[in-house]
Amino acid sequence: MKTSSPFALQPSSLFDKCMSGSRPRFFITGHTVGRYVTSPFLVWCDFFAPKSERDPPSAYLHVLFERGIEHERKVVSEKFGSAVRVEAPSFEDGFRKVLDLCAQGTDVLAQTPFFFVAEKLEGIFDVLEKRTGRSVFGDFHYVVKEIKSAKWIKQEYVMQTAFYNYLLGRVQGFTPEVFYLIDREGGEHEFKYADYEEDLLRILEDIHRIMNGKEVSATAKACKWPWESYCLRRAVEADDVSILPSVGPRVKAQLNSKGVFTVKDLLEKDVNVDLAPGAWEKLKTYARAFVDKKPVLIEKPKLPKSEVELFLDFEGTDELEMEEGLVKVDYLIGVLKREAGRVSFHAFVSESLQGEKQMVDEFLAFMKHHSSAVIYHYGPYEKTHMRALGEKYKVDVSHIVRKMVDVLYLVRRCVAFPTMGNSLKDIGKFLGYQWRGMADAQESIVLYLDFLRTKDKKTLQRIIDYNEDDVRATMVVKDYLAGIQSK
Repeated sequence: MKTSSPFALQPSSLFDKCMSGSRPRFFITGHTVGRYVTSPFLVWCDFFAPKSERDPPSAYLHVLFERGIEHERKVVSEKFGSAVRVEAPSFEDGFRKVLDLCAQGTDVLAQTPFFFVAEKLEGIFDVLEKRTGRSVFGDFHYVVKEIKSAKWIKQEYVMQTAFYNYLLGRVQGFTPEVFYLIDREGGEHEFKYADYEEDLLRILEDIHRIMNGKEVSATAKACKWPWESYCLRRAVEADDVSILPSVGPRVKAQLNSKGVFTVKDLLEKDVNVDLAPGAWEKLKTYARAFVDKKPVLIEKPKLPKSEVELFLDFEGTDELEMEEGLVKVDYLIGVLKREAGRVSFHAFVSESLQGEKQMVDEFLAFMKHHSSAVIYHYGPYEKTHMRALGEKYKVDVSHIVRKMVDVLYLVRRCVAFPTMGNSLKDIGKFLGYQWRGMADAQESIVLYLDFLRTKDKKTLQRIIDYNEDDVRATMVVKDYLAGIQSK
């Protein structure tokens, strides 16, 4: 519904006011603010890094992008059925149209471009909703609602939407006291702008400094597409302290504040850093391993003895839209069995989204024949999902969980490797294991979704081969730890 109201400034005049000033080389957008929260170096890269250094897009990113668009359309249709969707040949034409619709008092608008050129600000809001309270449009104003396809609301999403709230305020002459985020399940979350304004203004100020040439250091492992590889290379070249395992943006900031910027600094300086007990000494151990390019023993591992060893790896989807709602499906359980020196691989596969139960039953039948075996896995995912599958299908899996040994836990506790992380890929490759080509678990998900559509057995075999590589690499890491134990 539209309502007429006195309008202090004609839409054309408001458009001219918001667009006045010289066009900047770069605009600050909600995307810019979100990426700054992830890593300021990402913002520097978006502005200045050579385009030739960009990583190619992955198939998984394409899937996420398509899901995001579809989710937004669904939410707008279901929650804001009367919304006027703004369509125009350009963002500027769209902004002009938005101002006309706001001046007319349109209740709800979707996909609304906004500009405030004087401060180099630009954004496209998912939803604008009319509220009582005076603005430049009359006796009402608008609030912004952003739609995310993620289940959990991340800080970058909150700050991105706070930025939209700020931009909206610059245009309509009134900054709303609240803004909203809608999650993938349709839940609407309200945030008080005053709680985020100080941080937002600080971020905007620093982004302006970056635009004007401020140098920003690369933080390894903190960048997103398309600058992950470039960021890693720059961090390694600078000997940045973030190349060490467990040093993320927060720990790096603490170390930098104490004058520790490089791995060499960390080895040479003793500073008072607010870290967990023992963390400083462990960081120095990681630094020594990195500099010497060889593992450093922290403590001797303790591994159980068994005549039969099993190495376990799950492959599962992220959350998919199904009749019962958003669910995760485990589609492959790979088991590498070693007994009396003989090694065999066993793959239990769900060839449809409805086949998980049968896969689990087949796996449990196999496990009944190996009740005394020790079960090795890498990271907490397998134990968590083993319990979850037991609860889902009302099967007692406690006897399996008790036998499970997390090799990643032992790595972190016992050995500092000269690697940038403790992932299976990092440690496995250092110890000489070579995967057969697949990049990561995300690619496995994409291939599985493709298999569901095509039923191409070659595609399924690629997933199985990747899983087998993971369990074989887990065996390599376990054997290295066992070798230390036996010395």
